[in-house]
Amino acid sequence: MREGTPREVERPRDRDTIRRERARGAAAAAAAAAAVTATATTAAVTAAESSFEWLEEKEVEEEEEEEEEEGGEGRRMRMRMKEEEEEEEEEEEEEEEEEEEEEEEEEEEKKKTIR
Repeated sequence: MREGTPREVERPRDRDTIRRERARGAAAAAAAAAAVTATATTAAVTAAESSFEWLEEKEVEEEEEEEEEEGGEGRRMRMRMKEEEEEEEEEEEEEEEEEEEEEEEEEEEKKKTIR
């Protein structure tokens, strides 16, 4: 190589090269915009979840304060209602079991009479 000549000679850029470079730039810009959008969406969802959790906690605190003011009567009533519901469910289950047993017995009797 001669002294004073550049090592790399810049070739003239043709239209295809320019289009490819612009396309790469546009793709990079689109990827960056998508990343920003995803980040913003994630931040918005997180903020909404935090707000919802805060509201739930606030409601629970208010309920507890009301119960304390009522002397715990609200809690006692809920416990009674829950117990009554459980008892009703147990009774219904027992009745269903009895009905199933009766149906099975009837089916066995029918089979015996058929034979």
